Amino acid sequence: MDLSSALFSPSKARQQQAQAKDWVLVDSWLSRKYYPKPVPSFERNEYTLQALMTLVAFSERADDEEGLLHNVELQAFRELEEKTPDETSLKISATLESSLSKSSQAALQTLSEVSVTIDRPHPDPQSQALHLTTLTSDVFHLSQSLAQTKHLLQTAQREQRRLKTLLDDVASEAFVPAPDLPAQTATFTRDTKLLSLKLDEYNERLAHIASSAPHGTSSFGSSAEVSISELENAQAQLRGLKVRVADVEARIKWFEDLPSDVGAARRVLEGLKGELKELVAKRNEGFERLLIEAGKDSTDERGNGRSRLPLRK
Repeated sequence: MDLSSALFSPSKARQQQAQAKDWVLVDSWLSRKYYPKPVPSFERNEYTLQALMTLVAFSERADDEEGLLHNVELQAFRELEEKTPDETSLKISATLESSLSKSSQAALQTLSEVSVTIDRPHPDPQSQALHLTTLTSDVFHLSQSLAQTKHLLQTAQREQRRLKTLLDDVASEAFVPAPDLPAQTATFTRDTKLLSLKLDEYNERLAHIASSAPHGTSSFGSSAEVSISELENAQAQLRGLKVRVADVEARIKWFEDLPSDVGAARRVLEGLKGELKELVAKRNEGFERLLIEAGKDSTDERGNGRSRLPLRK
């Protein structure tokens, strides 16, 4: 975004200011994450800013959750340190543990661990079993919801890639308007107005001609009703005329090289006729020679054939 467009557009100026604040936040977060190393260079555009802002939000949320968990653990440790059991309770607990068998102690240890894990301080096996069943069902539903969410995320990512490709195609040079597009638009608009005016004028002329012509006849005096057979005959005559014109034009081409003077043209024709007669005479003489030579060759072959025949006794 250039400065001139931002100065004349308040919305663009606000958008540029918001992007600048977002970049400051992103740079500060990257500096904290990469400290003491420098932040690597990367391409700065709107897509990168959006992705980094999402990552910053997730990171800050995770940091807040980690801080809350840390505070809870500290508070729990403090409460445990403050609530020290008295000697009587310790003696009773030790007596109970010593009176139990090893399997009972293991069961008691397992029950206590399950109570702590599922956050159920009341050591009732039935309530804990019911709570475990509920947790299993919740885990199943959450896993199904997570799978659907992943599928939706993949679909959204594919659609985002498709839209980005489409956006790149639209932003390519093929969709950039021509520099003289306003001039062409103005020319087309002007021509459209002129043609519409001419069309109205021609419609008025046709209406005037139709109103002034006698009923049942056209302005050329011919019958207004023409049969299809007459149109076909006229088309056939037109095709015949075209054939004759083509034949005449082909014949005329033979005489294109002749001079325009009639006498000179006749002399040229007479000379060509003389050349034609000479060529015909030469052709006839050559044909006669070929016939004579062919006759001699056949006579020689017959004579040679008789000499090779065996003598009869």
